[in-house]
Amino acid sequence: MKKVKFIKFTMAFFACVLAVTMGSCDKNDDPKVPDLKCTPSKVEVAPGKTATVTVSGGTAPFTVTSSDSKIATVKADKNTITITGVKNGTATILISDSKKLTGKVPVMVKDMASELDFDKKSISVTAGKEETVTVKG
Repeated sequence: MKKVKFIKFTMAFFACVLAVTMGSCDKNDDPKVPDLKCTPSKVEVAPGKTATVTVSGGTAPFTVTSSDSKIATVKADKNTITITGVKNGTATILISDSKKLTGKVPVMVKDMASELDFDKKSISVTAGKEETVTVKG
């Protein structure tokens, strides 16, 4: 009879240990490694023009690549990333530091001249009169 009680106690003990072990695996106890912070977090640039992004939270040197170098090219100088628009389209700039932290910056290359905005959407002018339209932004 003592053997049966011992086996029941041992099984209950292992069941408790297993429950505690499995319960602790439910949570990801590993601290999240922060990604690189990029300012600004997204870029719009015209073809032939450049935009800069500042990288923080990482360790130089930074490695940078463009997901599509036919749309945008990129180079790094310390913590400053320079993006050059090539032609209209979208690309993503991928950044990694010496300790394998990563970041990415979405880039839209587009002709900015087509983005003019006016204070009035339409006007009507009678003969001999004037109307003023202001270009915004």
